[in-house]
Amino acid sequence: VKNVSAPIVIVRIGENSFVALSPVCAHLGCIVRKDQSYFRCPCHGSTYALDGAVVRGPAEHSLTVYQTEYTNGTLRIYL
Repeated sequence: VKNVSAPIVIVRIGENSFVALSPVCAHLGCIVRKDQSYFRCPCHGSTYALDGAVVRGPAEHSLTVYQTEYTNGTLRIYL
């Protein structure tokens, strides 16, 4: 078991399907904010899809995404 002190955002994308990602913008490290259907960086306007993919720069890389597993009502996030 690891001790982790970094924020993780969990997005439910289906009844039994989740995405876990870091809210740290890949551009300069600001914390992105969730809007209805995307994440936006308040510092320079980078926009990310709910799966972490870059929709609009200046960020050139996706948000960090962590593998998830949902079984019997339990969500596991692999760091």
